Amino acid sequence: MAELKFSTNEALRFGWETMKNNFVFFVILFLIMFFISAIPSALNAMMENLTREKTRHLIWRPFSFSSSVLVFRPCR
Repeated sequence: MAELKFSTNEALRFGWETMKNNFVFFVILFLIMFFISAIPSALNAMMENLTREKTRHLIWRPFSFSSSVLVFRPCR
């Protein structure tokens, strides 16, 4: 029976040639994966920004209102 040998160089050469022949497919696949991962990241960043803005307003508004009442008292 013939002995089968695995050639690393031949395997790498086959993979490289296959990738070169299907380059457009791999670029499109990369872009799809990039956008699929970018959408949740962008949504997460927007939600964090909204949360920070709301927290900032919750902390700042009472202080702003009380300082404006103290500074701008109606004169009688």
